[in-house]
Parts: sequence; C-alpha cells; structure tokens
Amino acid sequence: MILPASAMPILRKKASNGPNPNLVLLVHADGVTNGTLVDSSSYNTPITTRGSNNGGIVTTRSKFGSGSLFYNLNNPGNNPRNAIGASAGFDPTKFFMAGVPVTFECWVYPTANDYIFLSNLYDKGVDLGVNASGNPSFGSASGGASRVFTDLTIPLNAWSHVKFCSTGSVVTCFVNGVKSLLTGAPTNQASPYGLQLAWRATVENSRLIGNLDEIAIWNIVTHSADFTPPTAPY
Repeated sequence: MILPASAMPILRKKASNGPNPNLVLLVHADGVTNGTLVDSSSYNTPITTRGSNNGGIVTTRSKFGSGSLFYNLNNPGNNPRNAIGASAGFDPTKFFMAGVPVTFECWVYPTANDYIFLSNLYDKGVDLGVNASGNPSFGSASGGASRVFTDLTIPLNAWSHVKFCSTGSVVTCFVNGVKSLLTGAPTNQASPYGLQLAWRATVENSRLIGNLDEIAIWNIVTHSADFTPPTAPY
C-alpha cells in the first residue's frame, strides 16, 4: 500500500552523518554543553534549558552511562525546564499529529505517580504521561475527555522502559517491551508550540518526580509488537 504524502514520516531526508537518519533526538543525559542538554542524534535538535545550570542532570542514579535527568516536585525552583525545538530532522509542532508516524521512548525511574513524560507548551498539542495509578496515558495537553489510558503499569522506584508509537492514526504504548493499544487516542494533535520534557507548563503537580534517561524520538514507528527493551544505550 502506498501511503499518502500526509502519512509520510516527519523527515525523509537523510542526515549528513550518524548511523540512523530516523533517530531525530537522542538525549543520553550524561552531560551538558553551555548549560544545556545535548542531542546526540545526527540532527543536533536544539534543547533550551531554564531553571537549572546543568539541565537537571544528576550522577546519583542512571540506567546507562554516568547520569540521568532528575525532577523533584517538592523543590520546583530547581527543576529544569528542557524545551525541545525544531531541527532539520524534527518538527515539534507536528508531534503525534494525524498522518505523521512518530515514536517517543525513554527509561523512567518514578518515585510517585501522576506525572508527564512529554507535553507541548501552554496546553496545546500532545501529552504523554502516567495517571495516579501508574498507567501510561495519551491525550491532548489540556487533558479532559480526550485522555486515554493503558492497562499497563509502571512500577515505582525502579527503572522501566516506556515507548509510545503512532502510525499517524493508531497509538500504541509499550512498558518494558509489552504492548498495549491506546484505543480511542486522539491523533490530530498539531500544536504551534514546542515540547517540554517531564512537565506540563500550566499544571505544577503534573511534573515527574524521579528520573529520565536515554530519551529518544524517531520519525518512524519502531515497533508494532512486543519486544525486548534495549540492553545498552543507542
């Protein structure tokens, strides 16, 4: 079947370097450059950091490498605000938009439930998170009736691999490689705004309490069935 132009991946152009042109953002969270997080993909997708001189990186806990991002709801003044911008490989305003294949994945170490992995700014666009029971969710950044939840659970105080895939019409979530279809998930999530890691701009208590590591965005659907989570960094 030939897909229409609207269903093509976010980028078809091959990067000038790097092993995988479909990997458009890769944050190892092991260090910063000029106080901001570093994208290790081929596209150098910009990440703007506010509220923390080191992007929120700590060395006390990590899945791979020497560090991870740490967020603490009880001390919001020290939480980083890491905003993902646009590059030749990635357009954050079309993240999880209808007709656009995309994958978001990361390792997460939560110490409390009800948090956000990734959200567009100012309650517009997509919202990837976890509810108060530990179930991954997908919806519009303004929440409400458009939010749908999986039957999977992310445990507290342990590292879990989480992946959200969208074909442009169907959204699937994986926790530690186990698949759950997000039936009824909205896919017309175009937004004029960028993306924020681990918090929603207008809801303070929706921030992650814990750590993120090995954050990646792809302009393809990387998996459609159960898989074995990565055993090493990309």
